[in-house]
Amino acid sequence: MKKMNSTSKRKWILGGTLGFGAVALLTTGFATWIIGVNKTQTNGDTIVTVDTTKNESAVLEVELSDANITLAETTKVEGAYISSEGTPNALDITFSSIKFTYGSGFLAEGESISAIEFSLPTTAQEGLDTTFTDNTVISTSENASQLRKTSGPWTYIEAPAKITEGLTPNEESKNQPLKVIEIKNKTVSFQRGTYFQNKSQSNVSPANYYNEALNYKGNATIADLDNVDTELKAMHTALDGKTIHLLAKVVKTGGAAA
Repeated sequence: MKKMNSTSKRKWILGGTLGFGAVALLTTGFATWIIGVNKTQTNGDTIVTVDTTKNESAVLEVELSDANITLAETTKVEGAYISSEGTPNALDITFSSIKFTYGSGFLAEGESISAIEFSLPTTAQEGLDTTFTDNTVISTSENASQLRKTSGPWTYIEAPAKITEGLTPNEESKNQPLKVIEIKNKTVSFQRGTYFQNKSQSNVSPANYYNEALNYKGNATIADLDNVDTELKAMHTALDGKTIHLLAKVVKTGGAAA
């Protein structure tokens, strides 16, 4: 919904919604038992050593209690060209539970769980049996405003920042063969994409991006504002009502992904 106040100022509120309700975060996991057999020969005799089993099982389970986001300004913006009342928490989703269960052999000596990392992959991930949703809708080469000087394509939206806290096993499982990490009622926020990146600053909201870019350009005309309007409508068309595929991945100390 847009309202023109003058040739140089307009209000912008975009209500495109991405629904995650039908696509819970994908889980990554595997179950592997390794039994090592080593044979050596001494003085014509065969010595057989059988290692004990090593439980490298690992399963990540997530449940979402709030799985929808709205591509809107999250705070009030009063700019020279674009302004918005803001919609708090518009980019937030909430997990009622994030649970990671792993066997005693999952971590090597000295390793620990360092993060749960999120991404928006644009190709199906091997080993995941959940139907992949086409995430290419988050990407665009649209540059009607001619405000972007870098090469595209760019992204409208990026995955939430990784979780790095609360990643130690709970008390009940600390001395058990299977360790359990569980985080409850965790809210994370999606980030703005590279489409709204000013110079080296990332996670810039659309209104703030356009206000800064048009101020830098100087002498913005009605044609410039119409071009901005074209870009915002293109984003609305690309994303409104769409479902996207968010991938969660457990990361060990040192950067190796589980």
